[in-house]
Amino acid sequence: NAPRHELTSTELDDISRLLGEIVSLHKQLDAARLRAANLEAAMRAALSADHDGEEDPLFYLRDELAGDSGGRV
Repeated sequence: NAPRHELTSTELDDISRLLGEIVSLHKQLDAARLRAANLEAAMRAALSADHDGEEDPLFYLRDELAGDSGGRV
């Protein structure tokens, strides 16, 4: 058995801060994954639209990109 180590208040504060950072990074990773999935879907839609001869196949990409830039592409 290893000896028990009582955590100091500084160590507990560090653990709390690090857990908060992990949660924040996880949220950012989730957002990045969703962004990538949405962009991939828009790219696939644009390619399909081009293949089908639609008049404006890049609409799907512009629409997805405009969602992140407040309407600016």
